[in-house]
Amino acid sequence: MYRKCLESRLLQRMTTKTVYSVSLFDAIHMLAASWDSLSQETTANCFGKASFSTMPEELPVVSLDTVEESDSIWAEVKKRLGVTNI
Repeated sequence: MYRKCLESRLLQRMTTKTVYSVSLFDAIHMLAASWDSLSQETTANCFGKASFSTMPEELPVVSLDTVEESDSIWAEVKKRLGVTNI
């Protein structure tokens, strides 16, 4: 959708023979509009194809007061996702 928006703006500027540039603000606006145009079903399908749709069980919510605690939680996340090396 972002590409479609960008191409549409470019074509509009070519028709009016004006210089076209994309500011950071314009790019963020187009990205937000593109994201908002997606249906929940499309988003769910994309996450599903990327294997983000299900977790074996919910991870515990804890505060990360120490580095050791953070390392322990990260190890548990990797174990539950079946990741051996990151």
